[in-house]
Amino acid sequence: MNIENFQTNVELDVANWDNTNIAETIDEIVHFSRNYENEVVTVHQIVNIGNVTKAGHRFLIILNHTRDLDNVGEELDF
Repeated sequence: MNIENFQTNVELDVANWDNTNIAETIDEIVHFSRNYENEVVTVHQIVNIGNVTKAGHRFLIILNHTRDLDNVGEELDF
């Protein structure tokens, strides 16, 4: 097995905290961060960078990617 591990990050601006389902939003980020069918993406850390506005926040989401290079599966095109 030839395993590749790497990290990526995504900045997320939440304009209105009261109208945002953060769990659903992070789940979508994880799902759409995959490049291949068999790639596993997990959340490593979520860092609150600070307030953008009085009701808005900015987050840095750090993702761990794991790929079996011998069996990556189909390339995903979202």
